[in-house]
Amino acid sequence: MAKTVAIRSVLQANAIKPGVWLALLMVAIAVWFCASGQAQVVRLHDSGTYDMVSRMPPREMLSSVLTLGYPLLLRAVRLVSPDYTLLPWVHLGMHLLACLLLHSGLRKFGASPWQAAAACAAFLATAVSHPSAEYLLTDFPARAVAVWAIAFLLRIAAEPWRIADWVGLTVSVALCYHLRPAYLFMIPLVPLLGVALMRIRNGREGLPCRWKANGAALAGITALPFLGFCILRLAVVGHFGLVSFGGLNIVGVAAEMLDEKLIETRIPAHLRPLAHEIVVRRAERGMENAFTSRGVDILRWDENYNQSVWKVAYPAAVDRYGADHVTINRELTDLSRAVIRARPVHYLHFLAANYREGVGRLLSRGAVLQACTALLVVLFAVRLGLVPAGAETDASTGRRTARDALVLTAVAFALTKLLLVSLVEMTITRYVLAAGMLLPSAVALLAYDQAAATVAGLRSLRAAPDDGERCRENSSLRGFTLRRFDPEPGIWAGARRKTP
Repeated sequence: MAKTVAIRSVLQANAIKPGVWLALLMVAIAVWFCASGQAQVVRLHDSGTYDMVSRMPPREMLSSVLTLGYPLLLRAVRLVSPDYTLLPWVHLGMHLLACLLLHSGLRKFGASPWQAAAACAAFLATAVSHPSAEYLLTDFPARAVAVWAIAFLLRIAAEPWRIADWVGLTVSVALCYHLRPAYLFMIPLVPLLGVALMRIRNGREGLPCRWKANGAALAGITALPFLGFCILRLAVVGHFGLVSFGGLNIVGVAAEMLDEKLIETRIPAHLRPLAHEIVVRRAERGMENAFTSRGVDILRWDENYNQSVWKVAYPAAVDRYGADHVTINRELTDLSRAVIRARPVHYLHFLAANYREGVGRLLSRGAVLQACTALLVVLFAVRLGLVPAGAETDASTGRRTARDALVLTAVAFALTKLLLVSLVEMTITRYVLAAGMLLPSAVALLAYDQAAATVAGLRSLRAAPDDGERCRENSSLRGFTLRRFDPEPGIWAGARRKTP
């Protein structure tokens, strides 16, 4: 027995720590990235626009249809790699840094080393399952920076007195929506989620939670930089907003609800020529309306969306207003708002169908999420089969707190991002997978907890005193000898009296 204990101690002392396993996985992903050809930059249709805007003077960049974040990143990369050869590695580096920051945030929040490693391993795997680091697009780096922000938020919720974490959160949130405007939802999400995380942690540890002061501080550091930038654009280009592009998004939704009757009765006079031109051009292209007798055909709406924006509405606006992107965006925005105000029921039907389609795509096309969910189901079934209901399997308070925090964060992030996308454009796959980027980590952490609970339950059963031996000792005092003991406590199954 002593020899077995000594061997086990040696094995535990020399076991590879979870942080080392995570580092090895990061190296493996970098090797795969290089060997699979993902390290070669790939240009898509939108890539040329990002490259063009990155070469503009600052004033022109502010009035362009793109936010400043990615063009400035491209400008920085060109200093060391004029042909963008290193850009995929920059994207991957941002992803790996997000993994390290997420690991740090979870550990600060009370996760065990193995819990944090399991969650971060699932996040790392999303780079393999959804390879977009090679594309000259904003999707991959924006996802990574969003995880930076979540990691800093976890650290702040655990230790709100660290100034560096507040600075990191402020920069990360601002960089998120400057890379992709779809991350504007982070501005309301961060203070609300931060307060919830603080209440979870402090409530379980019995500590006071200054949720009003901390919530106000979180709201300030997320909203004030955004408002300051909008005021700067108002002063420079005459538009209060993050970018002159929102009208191009929403008109793809509004154009589907336009018809001549609506134009004549509910659309302002100065917008009627543009609205009429959109209806005519859609008819010339043979575009069928997404509203049918059975309701909203969201797949047809999806097919029509890009045509409505780039083949119909945008050319019609250019013909009327020239190449003034600020004016085009303003007029298309005003027209879309007028259409939605006139037909709110149609818009709500679209919103419900679009959101439902986004959730379906997230669940059906997220390979890492599906794999982690299957693992969770298997481990849960194993636990039910091997560990009796009364066995001791509860995790520590810190572990349960970190688990609940990550699950809440992943679900809140996914639902709010899907909602923002659903409001103004179609929930295509690349958008919904970005919305669910933390769900695999949350499910992987739940799966790890099932495995840990199974092991803890089996160990508690092995460590418990032998009920049969205890019964022999007790019965011998009364002159009985145990013949057979039923495994269910308290049930005897046969005994005989000792002969004198």
